[in-house]
Amino acid sequence: MKITFRNSKQQQPTEQDGFNVTYAPAKRIAFKARWYMLLAIVMSPIVLLLWYIFSEKLLIAADGILTTEPVELNAFQRGYVEELFVKPGDYVEKNDIIMHFRAPRVEQDLKLLRQRIDDLKYQNKASLAKIKLLHQQQISDFISALASNNQIQKEYAEGNRDDLLTLADRLMLERLEVEVKRDYNKALLDYQWAIENHQNGPISKSIVDLERDINRLLVTQSELNVRAPNAGVINDLYVNEGEYLLEGASLAKLSNRVQPVVMVFLPPNRLEYGKIGNRATVTLPDGTSVVGVVSEPTQMANRIPRSLAGPFEDGKVAVQVTLSLETDISNFVEGLPIRVRFYYFE
Repeated sequence: MKITFRNSKQQQPTEQDGFNVTYAPAKRIAFKARWYMLLAIVMSPIVLLLWYIFSEKLLIAADGILTTEPVELNAFQRGYVEELFVKPGDYVEKNDIIMHFRAPRVEQDLKLLRQRIDDLKYQNKASLAKIKLLHQQQISDFISALASNNQIQKEYAEGNRDDLLTLADRLMLERLEVEVKRDYNKALLDYQWAIENHQNGPISKSIVDLERDINRLLVTQSELNVRAPNAGVINDLYVNEGEYLLEGASLAKLSNRVQPVVMVFLPPNRLEYGKIGNRATVTLPDGTSVVGVVSEPTQMANRIPRSLAGPFEDGKVAVQVTLSLETDISNFVEGLPIRVRFYYFE
């Protein structure tokens, strides 16, 4: 025999002692809410403990960024951006010209040095012409003297055939010939020495120094063509044509890798997962998941970037791990934040 208990509230839940009680359902909901609240308070420490065990002990997850480790190009002179040859997204080869940089200070220095060297070369040429004229005149005089001496010797030689010359006269003629030739040779040596001394003089040295300075400025001017240090993609341009920049200003960012990698910042207590060959699942912001493999030795700890750090993690140090992706990413964005989950059971 089945025994059932009937409660009048089951039949008329909104009636109490013959009176209509309209708030009865709400009162019962309040009792239920109070009960669930007490249950939540009692269970919350257990839930938090389970979540801590799961996140810290079982879930090996870390934040990272998708990057090609771009190289930042900086201005090494003050000046203007005269012309841009690329735009963001363009691929460039090594030594391709990215932009032409114009430095008015270098141009002004070149102009002054060239004007100064032209003046010195003019002075040097005029001075050399005077030296040549002076010594050539002296040499010409000795040549004339030598010719006269030869003529005298010839005349005396004709007289000597008739024994008209004494021994003293003959000795005098021979000594005169030796002296004229000696002075002539000395004039030639003096002329050569004067030319060499002029070439090594203060004006010539100043010209050499100025030419060295001009060559140095020409090298600097040639380097104003900002070139790609390696092949890659222009990630960003920070300047516009005609813009004046100070020395050290950022010009552009150039990717340093052909394929992007994932730079993961792993907690130090998970260092063993940074070994080469370990695999992980990389989840992009759009929900796409790809497989990554640790491809480089983990040898550096670094501060977590601010874009990944939480409100209480600024300056926190983590192990930097590099993952290579097994699948190419079509829509690559430099510095894209991602989530990485390593496998607990490899």
